[in-house]
Amino acid sequence: MVKQSFLYPKTTPPSVYDIPEVLIQIAWEWQIFKYPPRETSKGEPLQVVRPGKRQLNGGPDFSDSRLRLGDTLWVGPVEVHLRSSDWERHGHQYDPAYDHVILHVVYEHDKSVRTVSGRVPETVELKDLIPDAFWERARLLQKRGQGLPCAFAWPEMERIRLVSWLDRMLAERLVEKAAVLQKLAGQGSNWEDALYLMMARCMGLPVNGLPFQWLAGRVPLKLARKKRACLTTLEALYFGQAGLLPLTSEEVYVAQLVSEYRYLQAAHQLQPMQAHVWKFLRMRPASFPTLRISQFAALIHQSVSWLDMLLEATEPEPLLRQIRVNAASYWAHHSKFSTVCRKRTTRLGLATANIIMLNAFIPTLFAFASQNGDQGRKARAIHWMETLHPERNSITNVFSGMGFEPIHAGDSQALIHLHGTYCKAKKCLLCAIGQQIIRGTP
Repeated sequence: MVKQSFLYPKTTPPSVYDIPEVLIQIAWEWQIFKYPPRETSKGEPLQVVRPGKRQLNGGPDFSDSRLRLGDTLWVGPVEVHLRSSDWERHGHQYDPAYDHVILHVVYEHDKSVRTVSGRVPETVELKDLIPDAFWERARLLQKRGQGLPCAFAWPEMERIRLVSWLDRMLAERLVEKAAVLQKLAGQGSNWEDALYLMMARCMGLPVNGLPFQWLAGRVPLKLARKKRACLTTLEALYFGQAGLLPLTSEEVYVAQLVSEYRYLQAAHQLQPMQAHVWKFLRMRPASFPTLRISQFAALIHQSVSWLDMLLEATEPEPLLRQIRVNAASYWAHHSKFSTVCRKRTTRLGLATANIIMLNAFIPTLFAFASQNGDQGRKARAIHWMETLHPERNSITNVFSGMGFEPIHAGDSQALIHLHGTYCKAKKCLLCAIGQQIIRGTP
């Protein structure tokens, strides 16, 4: 685990007990030294030709490093530790994966160690080589105020550097969502069901996402398709399974739903959800689950196969227009069953349609293409992200306040991933922005 909550003493260099190992990895990767390391702990002449490529998936920290030890050029892995004794603390003396380490890079050399074959790897100590400015820049990332600790650097950083990192964030987000979808699709690769569940979840975001996914689980797509010809039947099915239908009603529309659901419940042995899982408090009526359930029923009623439409589409705009369905006219004057409200539109809002597109349709297209090796559709998914308008929410507003305005939905999705995966988790030292600050090259 990366130690993040470190507070350096005012004296530099700091104690080995005050710093995270990832900082030493950064110093080695970018060779941030007062002067290059010139010899190992044994006095062997050392020249770093190439520090190597950082590895994040186990094994030595750097691969393909090139070092000249004495008169010999060595190529191989490099391992980094705070103390050389951490080698044994991590059990590397028993691990064949570390047997070919050509250099042990440590902040503090406190013990000679051996590989599984008994070899003593050359060691270099960095304690006196790392400049004070490196530690000062690292301290900047530990400041905890109302904003992000890196906020001061964003206006000064070249946009191309930021965009490069955000491209990676977007790729990570798509891969993560693809993994979720592949799990939903199951071993049978049922992408229709996976898309159906994700569409349902998106209808409830941000507050009722999980209850909507539960509802879709209680109304399997196979059953919904059988009933899709009649919109009233579909609404009765969804409202009844959501646990939101009253026992009786004098209103014609509601009474018809209640009667239809009683028949469906008996015919298919349906078990409804508990009504209390749905949240209404402190929400705009346009986001109430009642209106959204009616709109979701209209979505399923409209298309035999949303997956087929998705795979055949070449641009996102036609899909967006078809997603924007209308709920039953009853909901133009009601926020809940028998609760009258001011007249409003029943059409699915553009913001919600975008949420469905960005969090269900495009990730499904990307996941389907990834599993089938379809590079064309993968590229299409990313292209759609870069053509749709960016989202505006509390997270993107944070970065707008720091001087970075997202140009398209790919930017906003990348910022959401960056904030959730790195900023919120305080993984500044694993973020390219934080590493640029530490390197002193914003």
